[in-house]
Amino acid sequence: RNYDNSNKVASNQRPLLRDSIFDFELFKFLYFNRKPQFNKLEISCYEDVILKCVINNANDTLKFLFNELIENKELCFTAFENSLRFNHDFAKFMLDFQSNEDKNDENSSFYFFKENMDFDLYINAVTFYDEDILVKLIQLYGIDAIDFNNNQEFFVSTLLDELPKKMILRLFDRILPMFPMEICS
Repeated sequence: RNYDNSNKVASNQRPLLRDSIFDFELFKFLYFNRKPQFNKLEISCYEDVILKCVINNANDTLKFLFNELIENKELCFTAFENSLRFNHDFAKFMLDFQSNEDKNDENSSFYFFKENMDFDLYINAVTFYDEDILVKLIQLYGIDAIDFNNNQEFFVSTLLDELPKKMILRLFDRILPMFPMEICS
């Protein structure tokens, strides 16, 4: 009981927590039996554990950690950035979660993500393409979040470089209704 798995990432010892991501019951056992004096939001190995979950698609563990550590918006945003490349299921989960949040709540994940959203994230969504993710990004954050008017040429050229024309046409069928009419004409 009260296993100290707090900060062994930097040493030669790997935390058991990180090595248990594929055994969800063991992971939860270790997580809930950490020493009580440790604040769950200040344990440094969680970033490493989350990254390993994202890369290895340990989605049960990842969703569990997301719900446990939701207050750490920066960590959740980092997980989202990495999931655009490595774990589309989790990226969709996070976008769906935010679509159900109050968009006016300054403490929401949606609000934090919108404040930190940049054009590079949209480009990563194109480079590591999943149509649903790109559509959900545009639905949630709109085109203003990426300064589309100044970046539309680069965005379109990236689409042309990364995707076949049939995929682009299908994407445009889904996203064009979200754009203002002056952009579409």
